[in-house]
Amino acid sequence: MPQEKNLSIQDVFDEIIRSKTEITKSIKASEANILLKIGALQERLEQVEKENSRLKEKLEILERNSKKKSLIVFGLNEEPRDISLGSI
Repeated sequence: MPQEKNLSIQDVFDEIIRSKTEITKSIKASEANILLKIGALQERLEQVEKENSRLKEKLEILERNSKKKSLIVFGLNEEPRDISLGSI
Protein backbone atom coordinates (compact mmCIF):
# COMPACT_ATOMS: atom_id res chain seq x y z
CA MET A 1 0.00 0.00 0.00
CA PRO A 2 1.33 3.44 -0.87
CA GLN A 3 2.19 5.55 2.05
CA GLU A 4 -0.23 8.42 2.52
CA LYS A 5 1.28 11.81 2.89
CA ASN A 6 -0.18 13.96 5.60
CA LEU A 7 -0.51 17.45 4.27
CA SER A 8 -1.05 20.37 6.52
CA ILE A 9 -3.47 23.13 5.73
CA GLN A 10 -0.46 25.38 5.10
CA ASP A 11 0.92 22.90 2.51
CA VAL A 12 -2.42 22.84 0.69
CA PHE A 13 -2.63 26.62 0.84
CA ASP A 14 0.92 26.97 -0.53
CA GLU A 15 0.12 24.58 -3.39
CA ILE A 16 -3.00 26.60 -4.22
CA ILE A 17 -0.91 29.80 -4.30
CA ARG A 18 1.68 28.15 -6.61
CA SER A 19 -1.05 26.88 -8.91
CA LYS A 20 -2.68 30.30 -8.99
CA THR A 21 0.65 31.92 -9.88
CA GLU A 22 1.26 29.42 -12.70
CA ILE A 23 -2.25 29.93 -14.07
CA THR A 24 -1.85 33.72 -13.91
CA LYS A 25 1.45 33.52 -15.83
CA SER A 26 -0.13 31.26 -18.42
CA ILE A 27 -3.09 33.61 -18.86
CA LYS A 28 -0.78 36.63 -19.24
CA ALA A 29 1.32 34.81 -21.84
CA SER A 30 -1.81 33.83 -23.75
CA GLU A 31 -3.09 37.40 -23.55
CA ALA A 32 0.19 38.77 -24.94
CA ASN A 33 0.09 36.23 -27.78
CA ILE A 34 -3.52 37.11 -28.60
CA LEU A 35 -2.74 40.85 -28.58
CA LEU A 36 0.14 40.29 -31.02
CA LYS A 37 -2.14 38.32 -33.33
CA ILE A 38 -4.84 41.01 -33.10
CA GLY A 39 -2.27 43.67 -34.00
CA ALA A 40 -1.11 41.68 -37.02
CA LEU A 41 -4.71 41.10 -38.13
CA GLN A 42 -5.57 44.79 -37.76
CA GLU A 43 -2.55 45.71 -39.87
CA ARG A 44 -3.54 43.17 -42.53
CA LEU A 45 -7.13 44.46 -42.48
CA GLU A 46 -5.89 48.01 -43.13
CA GLN A 47 -3.79 46.76 -46.06
CA VAL A 48 -6.73 44.85 -47.54
CA GLU A 49 -9.06 47.85 -47.11
CA LYS A 50 -6.55 50.12 -48.90
CA GLU A 51 -6.14 47.59 -51.71
CA ASN A 52 -9.91 47.22 -51.99
CA SER A 53 -10.32 50.99 -52.24
CA ARG A 54 -7.59 51.20 -54.89
CA LEU A 55 -9.18 48.40 -56.91
CA LYS A 56 -12.61 50.06 -56.71
CA GLU A 57 -11.12 53.29 -58.07
CA LYS A 58 -9.39 51.38 -60.86
CA LEU A 59 -12.61 49.55 -61.74
CA GLU A 60 -14.51 52.84 -61.82
CA ILE A 61 -11.94 54.32 -64.23
CA LEU A 62 -12.10 51.24 -66.46
CA GLU A 63 -15.91 51.33 -66.52
CA ARG A 64 -15.89 55.05 -67.31
CA ASN A 65 -13.42 54.56 -70.17
CA SER A 66 -15.42 51.62 -71.50
CA LYS A 67 -18.59 53.72 -71.53
CA LYS A 68 -16.78 56.59 -73.28
CA LYS A 69 -15.58 54.28 -76.04
CA SER A 70 -19.03 52.87 -76.66
CA LEU A 71 -20.80 56.23 -76.60
CA ILE A 72 -22.93 56.97 -79.68
CA VAL A 73 -23.90 60.55 -80.38
CA PHE A 74 -26.91 60.77 -82.68
CA GLY A 75 -26.75 63.45 -85.36
CA LEU A 76 -22.94 63.41 -85.43
CA ASN A 77 -21.45 62.06 -88.63
CA GLU A 78 -19.01 59.28 -87.95
CA GLU A 79 -16.35 58.33 -90.41
CA PRO A 80 -16.89 54.80 -91.68
CA ARG A 81 -14.31 52.30 -90.53
CA ASP A 82 -12.90 49.57 -92.66
CA ILE A 83 -13.90 46.42 -90.82
CA SER A 84 -12.55 43.40 -92.58
CA LEU A 85 -10.76 40.23 -91.63
CA GLY A 86 -7.46 41.87 -92.54
CA SER A 87 -7.96 44.71 -90.09
CA ILE A 88 -8.63 42.39 -87.18
